[in-house]
Amino acid sequence: MSGNSRVLIIDLDGGVREAIEELGGLSADEAKVVSASSIEEALAAIEKAEPSIVFFGLPQDGASAFALMERVVAAHPKLGVIAAAHSSSHDLVLNSMRAGADEFLPHPCSPEEFRSVVQRVCRKKGICRMAPGGGNGRVIAAFSGKGGCGKTMVAANLAFNIARLSRLPVAVADLDLQFGDMATMMDIQPRHTLAELVSDSGTFEEDLVYQVMIEHASGVSLLASPIDPADSERIAAEHVSAILKRLKEKYSYVILDTSCGFNECTLAALDGADDILLVTDTLVPSIQAAQRCIRVFDKLEYDRSKIRLVVNRFDPSGDVGEKELAKAFEVPVFAVLPNDFQTAMSAIDAGVPVAEVAERSELAAALRELAAKFVEGAELPQVADRKGLFGIFSRMLRK
Repeated sequence: MSGNSRVLIIDLDGGVREAIEELGGLSADEAKVVSASSIEEALAAIEKAEPSIVFFGLPQDGASAFALMERVVAAHPKLGVIAAAHSSSHDLVLNSMRAGADEFLPHPCSPEEFRSVVQRVCRKKGICRMAPGGGNGRVIAAFSGKGGCGKTMVAANLAFNIARLSRLPVAVADLDLQFGDMATMMDIQPRHTLAELVSDSGTFEEDLVYQVMIEHASGVSLLASPIDPADSERIAAEHVSAILKRLKEKYSYVILDTSCGFNECTLAALDGADDILLVTDTLVPSIQAAQRCIRVFDKLEYDRSKIRLVVNRFDPSGDVGEKELAKAFEVPVFAVLPNDFQTAMSAIDAGVPVAEVAERSELAAALRELAAKFVEGAELPQVADRKGLFGIFSRMLRK
């Protein structure tokens, strides 16, 4: 750990002090270790050290530490707070988050995991760039009227590419609450999910939204859908709206992957979105479903400029071409993605962006161009010579 940040390790007999010092490479100038058995001692140590990050080394029975941690967080909300313990039981992790910890660090852990935890805390506490204007992150919802159109693939790659082009914080929320597979798409094993925000009694833990986010290696943060489909029944439309509000406060871009169909939670997501990517392919049933979606959007009184039609698996040599697409929809085609099923499936199976599988492919180039439409001043790398009918068609749409 380097820079001007100072670290305070509050030793609550957790036995992790030496491990934290070693993993962080902390010098005496960067870190201070204190033993605090009361809130007064902890607050006095914080006032004296003026740290950016505080580690709480928890004892095996962390119950006595949670009240102390909660009061420290309340008194110093800008502090990055990391709970650390030998045990990583579900109750200990959950109670630490409820007490206000930004992250939980199990011991032992690798230096890479330590750095990742610290980096996530720095992002949460504003050490990295935040959403412009505070609370004004742009919300982009991916939606399809029919399954199998590639909606989740589009949403995942949109997030990856926006993060790469903008270098701003990007979040993905998987709001396909019963059968969401964004975690699989990103090759993530969720430690926490959206289900943890709503208790069995219906109590919504709004303050835990940031704590249950999972950071991908790309820097994109994921709010994963519930692992058990039955848990989705606890989540209501007002919870979705509250989650979006919190995510907009921390992230410059919030990408939503929704379920197919107009249920209450999906409608809340669409209502809260600045842009709706209506994803379809060129099969007749998909086109008909997209047409019905547009009619529903009109009944919901969505501004047509909010609807961004994305045509996936486009084959300019097929039966459905430019003229047919223009006739089929009453909204402009926002983007077309070429029919490259093999490349798309290879990326999905590997849990990586399309560009990592085939950077010079037309599909990777088209996905970058889609993301660039949302990033002011984005400069696209010239990695693919886009010739042929698809390249001509794409350039026509951009004019």
